[in-house]
Amino acid sequence: MVTNVEHEARAFGRMAAAAGGAVYGPISGVIRYLITSEEEWTGLASLQRVSPVCLTVPHGKTQLVCVAGERVIWDEEPSPDALLLEPALRRFGAAAGLAFVELALAPTDEGICVVMVEHHPQLEHFSPVSQQAMVEEIAGLLTTAASDRHECVSQVPRRRLL
Repeated sequence: MVTNVEHEARAFGRMAAAAGGAVYGPISGVIRYLITSEEEWTGLASLQRVSPVCLTVPHGKTQLVCVAGERVIWDEEPSPDALLLEPALRRFGAAAGLAFVELALAPTDEGICVVMVEHHPQLEHFSPVSQQAMVEEIAGLLTTAASDRHECVSQVPRRRLL
């Protein structure tokens, strides 16, 4: 949940309490904080007065995945349940208008959930093997896009100037 409305954050916190609290992560950072006490919720409300906050439920170890065009590139071998998400990950990238997007998935009490989306994927977050696959896919996407633009331009009828 991303919100700057205190009562929405508190409602999320009540829902997440069964899982041990809510996890707060700055929108532009990678550090996460478990919010459980009244003092922590009050501090979070202070932050919400100047910026929306991102909250998730507590989760297990994250797994990075990159969607590059139609290709889903896992940083580590995905679980069978995670593999089932590949069509949804492709649809997400397409619906968001992102040909290249990084996500972090993690197990929760309710199943696998997305805990981070980065629209500017960071290659250094991935293993060398995954980095190579990502670079190859990006090069392919750029080559295809350039080729498509060239075809469109070459098909435009030329006018003769008098």
